Amino acid sequence: TSSLGVEVEISQQMKEFLNWFANFTYMDTHIQNDIYEDQEGSNVPFSPEFVANAGLNFSFDFGLNFSPYLNYNSGYYDSPSISGRTLFTPGLLMNVYISQALIKNETFNIELFGKFYNITNNKYEMPWQFQNTGFSVTGGLTLTFN
Repeated sequence: TSSLGVEVEISQQMKEFLNWFANFTYMDTHIQNDIYEDQEGSNVPFSPEFVANAGLNFSFDFGLNFSPYLNYNSGYYDSPSISGRTLFTPGLLMNVYISQALIKNETFNIELFGKFYNITNNKYEMPWQFQNTGFSVTGGLTLTFN
């Protein structure tokens, strides 16, 4: 099996409180399998050829961070079998990450965060007859020792 890829990132600080970012990943994967001809030259399962992200990051003096961003995934196969695989394409998703610093000192930091995934409620098919549920939220506290 072989894998070759490249990742590029660019970002710019536009204002004291605002920066933008974009990144792109390209992966070229191939399975080398002399035993199973149906897998020879196939892509490695669950390895998209292209992934890209672009977004903004707003950071404020009172500890609030707000980051809306777009995520694109060109799709991935669920199996190494050329004849029996299916291509799954999540496409373009809009996500937002929000955090608020609650405690910041020399010893530790505590931050409240929320991750809002798939805001546009894109319900796409996933492997093994699963369905992406669409919009979802994850949140919690982060404790960091300095």
